[in-house]
Amino acid sequence: MSGSTIPRDINKQQQLNEILECAAEKYGDINPVVLELFFSIDPTYQELFVQHGNRRMKKLADDMVNSALYCLMYWYECQEEIRFQLADTVPHHQFLKIPIGAMIDLQKALLTILASAVDGDREKLLLINELQVDHIRAIGEAAWNEEGHSIHPIINPIN
Repeated sequence: MSGSTIPRDINKQQQLNEILECAAEKYGDINPVVLELFFSIDPTYQELFVQHGNRRMKKLADDMVNSALYCLMYWYECQEEIRFQLADTVPHHQFLKIPIGAMIDLQKALLTILASAVDGDREKLLLINELQVDHIRAIGEAAWNEEGHSIHPIINPIN
């Protein structure tokens, strides 16, 4: 990994940190609100956590939100590391028969909650949309269909 600890785009990283601070101030622990939104997108997602988490469903769900948050937090600092992580994680989830759409919807739920915390700040919303496009594309690039081809999902920005 090229692994530089200097953010590629210091202004974007700084703006992302401000977004995360807004979310922390508004929600405290964002996991419950992200999961509530995620499960409302498709109620079958909750069953996936029950199926794969058994008695540890809450821990698994929290871990998934934390993982999605990690990918966002370090996107501008070490994008190669995040892409490498997704290249391992996405096919693993596919092997477990977890739809790519679930991974994308979790990321969208997280970004929607972050967007709700910035009180309509246009610059921050534009950055959140950029992150959504980048992360959905990265998930799609890490995913493989049955023929061994990369999947590129449709990208719909947050309004």
